[in-house]
Amino acid sequence: MTNNTPFPIDLVYLWVDSADSRWQAKKNAALAAVGKPIDNAALDGRFECKDELKYSLRSVQQFLPWINHIYLITDDQVPAWLNVESPRMSLVGHRDIVPAELLPIFNSAALELFLHRIPGLSEHFIYANDDMFVGTPLTPDFFFNADGNPIVILREKWYGKSLFSSAASRRHSLVGTRIRNAVRLVFDLTGQRYHMSLCHTMEPMRKSYLEDIFAQHGLKIIPDTATTFRDSKNIQRIFYPLYNHANARSDLVADWRFGTERLRLSAEASRLGILWRSFLWSLPFVRHDYVGVKNNAYKKLTRASPALFCVNDSKRFAKNIDDMEKLFPQKSEFEK
Repeated sequence: MTNNTPFPIDLVYLWVDSADSRWQAKKNAALAAVGKPIDNAALDGRFECKDELKYSLRSVQQFLPWINHIYLITDDQVPAWLNVESPRMSLVGHRDIVPAELLPIFNSAALELFLHRIPGLSEHFIYANDDMFVGTPLTPDFFFNADGNPIVILREKWYGKSLFSSAASRRHSLVGTRIRNAVRLVFDLTGQRYHMSLCHTMEPMRKSYLEDIFAQHGLKIIPDTATTFRDSKNIQRIFYPLYNHANARSDLVADWRFGTERLRLSAEASRLGILWRSFLWSLPFVRHDYVGVKNNAYKKLTRASPALFCVNDSKRFAKNIDDMEKLFPQKSEFEK
């Protein structure tokens, strides 16, 4: 393997363009079929494209040159600017990985159930959305430990003991509910209480671990999560790193650190400990390995130099497009 990587590491993206009239017709037909009104789970804004992927790929080529191969999962769509002749890029259709009886799918949580079915995917890979970017040069050991297991960036969040009782409330935001579903399921399966939330950033995974989870617990996860549109009963993908950690198959780290040492996270954290670390997170001399950008991307990112960052929301990205050009001016091999 080139660039001194200990094993091949692929990169997997989900991508969609809601401006495509054929895709719109398919989505509207699916809404009608399930009798579902257009709500926050189906708004085009969740699928809108402002060429975020172009800049994400530029950041990858600049800072992760050791990536072995890139798989772009789409619903038979191709970005107009994409160089489909690149030997390091493969397009993957939903029908290539999702059982036919579950299609069509407009739910990222459902698609994430089947990543291990990508033809040719290496054992070690990094999963990303198109609004996730790399901010500094990184080596494979940022994503995988010495045993080859994923190192996943999470954020601590106190849920309270009531979440782990049979009468736990589900009156939360859709995203929050889906995360709570996952945390509760991990507790039900392993007895480990995790008070954590997923950062919206690139996540390392192992194909064999996903296959194992699918084989052992698919009957619990698939019926609730393989829904056409996002649903409050979905299991959010934080289930994977938490379940793996409970089985000694992943490391969990905070999105900040002092100096070079990463802060390891564990189950059964106390509320006081989480509050204390939340205070430390806000100190000016703390280094952040991940940040979410709202405005003034160039100024914020050149000052903070995070390892990873996201610009989550197409309208927000459009406001930062000039800054993204400054950050990543060079075309990647994946552009025409």
